[in-house]
Amino acid sequence: MQNAPGEYPILTLSSERKHYFAELSFSSEPNRDTENMEGVTVLKKIRILRDNAVSTQSAVELDGTVYEVYRVYHGTDDESGEEITDISLSKVIEDYEKQS
Repeated sequence: MQNAPGEYPILTLSSERKHYFAELSFSSEPNRDTENMEGVTVLKKIRILRDNAVSTQSAVELDGTVYEVYRVYHGTDDESGEEITDISLSKVIEDYEKQS
């Protein structure tokens, strides 16, 4: 869909990959807004098999809700030795179109 001049871009959600490993437990420090950084609340943290294409430019859909990716860690699981990607999810994205 094309935007009119001056309008916000419409985000398009495409289904590039489908995988899910586990939701991780986490604790979050209280938000502390600083002069140069806005406080971010992490809503969920998930782990998938390693996917280097996942970045902070990605979005994740879980159970019909789309989240913005806030932080990504590509590494190795300490227990299994599997290559993993841990993804911290922040705000819910509501204004998007699903690509067919």
